[in-house]
Amino acid sequence: MDLSPAVVKSEEDEAAFLVLLRTGHITDGSPDNPITISDSEDDSPKATTRPTTKSLPSSSQTAATRSSSPISIQSDDSAAIPDQPRVKITRQLSVSILRTLTEPMRCWPHDDVGYLLTVDPATLKNDKGDVISVDHLIKNQDRDSWKGGTGFHDTHVNVDFPGVGSLQCRRARLSCNGIFTCSQVDPGLLKKYERVQPDADEYTRFVGLSQEARAREGTSLLQTTVTYFNVVRELKCPRKDNDGHICGGSARIQSYREPRQGRNFFIGCTKYKRDQAHQMEKDHLHQFLPSNVDQPVLARLFGGAVIQDVSGLLEKPCAVLESPLVGYSRKHCPLTHMKDGRPFTSPMVHRPCPARRFIFVPTDPRYSHMAIVVAQLSAGAHNHPMHPERKLTYADKALYAKSVDAIGAAWATVTKVDNAPSTRAYFGTSTLAEKSPAFLDNRKKADIITKKRKSEFPDGIGSAVSVYRMFEEQQTLATADRYIHAVHSSAGSTFIFMSMPYLCKFLHTVPWVMIDTTFKTICGEYNEWEWTIWLPHINQVIAPFRVITNKADTAAYEHMFRTTFETIQTITGRALEFQCLNPSGTLRTIHMDFEAAQALGLGAEMVRQNDPQISGLSNPTAVYLITCVLILCQVHFSRGLNPLAKACTPADYARLKSITSLTSSEDVRKWKDWCREHPVPAVRQWFMNKEMHSWALPCFSRFLSNVPKEVWDLAPPNTNMNEAQHAWKNHIIDTGHPLAAAVLAMQGLDKEVARQIQISEKSDVQRNANNTFAHRLRKGIGRQMTSQAHKTDARNKKTAEAALKQLADQEKENQEASKARLKEIQSKMGQLRESGALTSDIGAFVAREVLESAQRNNASTSASSNEALQVPPPSTLYLPSSQAQYHTPVPTSQPAAYASTYLTPQFSSTPQFFADIGLPPSTAPAALNSGPLFGNPSYDYSPAYDWNSAPNASYQPGSSRYDGGWQY
Repeated sequence: MDLSPAVVKSEEDEAAFLVLLRTGHITDGSPDNPITISDSEDDSPKATTRPTTKSLPSSSQTAATRSSSPISIQSDDSAAIPDQPRVKITRQLSVSILRTLTEPMRCWPHDDVGYLLTVDPATLKNDKGDVISVDHLIKNQDRDSWKGGTGFHDTHVNVDFPGVGSLQCRRARLSCNGIFTCSQVDPGLLKKYERVQPDADEYTRFVGLSQEARAREGTSLLQTTVTYFNVVRELKCPRKDNDGHICGGSARIQSYREPRQGRNFFIGCTKYKRDQAHQMEKDHLHQFLPSNVDQPVLARLFGGAVIQDVSGLLEKPCAVLESPLVGYSRKHCPLTHMKDGRPFTSPMVHRPCPARRFIFVPTDPRYSHMAIVVAQLSAGAHNHPMHPERKLTYADKALYAKSVDAIGAAWATVTKVDNAPSTRAYFGTSTLAEKSPAFLDNRKKADIITKKRKSEFPDGIGSAVSVYRMFEEQQTLATADRYIHAVHSSAGSTFIFMSMPYLCKFLHTVPWVMIDTTFKTICGEYNEWEWTIWLPHINQVIAPFRVITNKADTAAYEHMFRTTFETIQTITGRALEFQCLNPSGTLRTIHMDFEAAQALGLGAEMVRQNDPQISGLSNPTAVYLITCVLILCQVHFSRGLNPLAKACTPADYARLKSITSLTSSEDVRKWKDWCREHPVPAVRQWFMNKEMHSWALPCFSRFLSNVPKEVWDLAPPNTNMNEAQHAWKNHIIDTGHPLAAAVLAMQGLDKEVARQIQISEKSDVQRNANNTFAHRLRKGIGRQMTSQAHKTDARNKKTAEAALKQLADQEKENQEASKARLKEIQSKMGQLRESGALTSDIGAFVAREVLESAQRNNASTSASSNEALQVPPPSTLYLPSSQAQYHTPVPTSQPAAYASTYLTPQFSSTPQFFADIGLPPSTAPAALNSGPLFGNPSYDYSPAYDWNSAPNASYQPGSSRYDGGWQY
């Protein structure tokens, strides 16, 4: 018992309290106190049958002991003791014993015990943070559902609080809301059921019955068909006519003219007609029948026929019980039933409960955190089992809301919150359901997230209005602390200009900027326009400026360029100027992909910035100024030509790409004439597009560009750095954010980058010290060499595949010719046996075949009769270029035959080989003089080999070479 000053006011009160404690009239929660049951509010106790000893399940324990051992509430026959004093609550109400609690129970016993509850005043708050009464808290944490107010409009009564005395209290009269059952539930299931104490075993039994009933769903074809029928017969046709009137036709079963995927029927609209007037009405109700639906049975169900349930599963008694939390909103049983051979949608029936109780709450604010809970025994006990723990308490909701705040309501999801390490730390469990089974319901958790999100973004997280409110809030900050610097909206166009001021200042220190639009970060109609620069002093890429917009035309880009330059000047106090317009300007080039609207918007802004007295340019056109500063990405240029690779020859494709490397006006003129007259229409159309945008080719070509040659050479040839920044950002903050969430995510990212750069500049510790120009150049060369090696290997593989295919085809031809010769030889042998003498035609045939066979043998290696010397041609040409050496033997006999067969231009590099083995150089094929054909290194014969000293050259199993051979 808490003997705080709020409970014990004086020494006399404390003495009285100790007397009550010693006499057993008030206890501290121990289980050895007598219980008697009073069935009325008067003071006369009436003994009844003693309830059995039960252990409360963990769900019915107080929150303070839920994870510890269960509380045992025992009783004995002390009610029969006539001199056992009772604890008086009111003038007419008393209990056999009064127990103390510090937190409400999740399921209260219904016995002759009073409960004195004293809670921490800090817990008397709902999930909104509003102060609530203690009886409100009791109802919120109770698994049973109670109706009745919290006592504000009920009568007031004086109640004796131990250690305090008589206090005026509100009396809350609560009655149990009972339970909802399926109308097909077995009548004997709850008949004469009575719950005095929370009974875990009985609860488990009822849970098992419900789960068994759900497990029967979908176990028979008849059941799935009846379920499908119950669902589709409630459908209405959604079709709207030209006036917006909804068809509203009902579902019916119709037949196809021809079976479709094994189905003869479908679900159609009762108002759909197959006549000429309705040929185009294809948007009426139409549902294809799933495979688990019995077509004949479904047709009979639509016809109203009686269906016999042979299995009896659909007419078995149901066991679905629902708490009022679910039952009041669920009108029908979710399971499938049949009655008298017809589908039956069983309604949920409310079963009233007679249980009543009183909660006495002091009206004195000093004791408003206390209450006495007493059951009204005269009304009767609960007539239903405990309800599932589906209700989240205010404490549970507050804890989950705290977990949502740790992630951020803007981009929180149920999955992210549940799996966040911070959530496990707050809950102290590995799984939220260990705290409360109600956390298994994702809908309840999603509702908490939605509620938090709406409180932070009342106008919607995807609305530009929410971003504008964020902008207004940041206007009270200093310029150096703002992130959203402007929000413009007009005629359906929205522009949000964002920059971290510490990062923005670096725009004045770099010679070039990469600009590109990225689409993945924000979901919906909005995209991000990102500026990227390279900071050489810390070897790092940053994004100093971002714009979010839902427009991408020339006017939009012109507005974005203009406002961006104005905002940069506002933030840094200094204008960002082009060097081609002002010699003191720092910005030399801008790098983008080929997007006409973006380039034209840039040109319009440059025309606006031009001051003839400073630049020396009077009335320059936008096209000219674009060519003075814009360099288009070479990678995007190549990708734009990729579709033409299949339309023209490789030589033409290479010439198309050569525009970027031409160095004379004559070459450019010839190239343009060639494009205009090209026979492939796609090539001509591509060139016409580039001629229409006269600034395009100069921005791809160093020779045609007005950018100074040295500036061009020092500038990056592509926007890969910008593309890499997109990928890095998406990896950090994820993709698919609503608008306001994306803004917050970018703000957090840029703020963190700015903080890291500040530390890096002070400490001279870089995020990647191996990222200097030399490091990046070395890595780039390495990547290029790797790419070339992969291409070479792929090309050699393709060549090897073609060679093998050719050999296979030749072998097939040889086999077919050999079969024909064998057949003819066998025919001649038969003729010779039949004639008994050698005829002239048979003799001529034999002589011809012997000669041809000798010639074929001379053209092949003599090793054909020796398996040890049957060696395939060298295959190094078909292996990766990383393999350095390959050895193969040369037979000791008939080297000329071997050379003429195997030592082709693919396998040797010089006629010197033939001279080394004692053959005239003329033996070498003429093609040898042209060198290797496969682009591999040259092959050199090893002159150290001596044919006479190695007459028995052979391959050694397990070795990496052939002994006694030539190598390269």
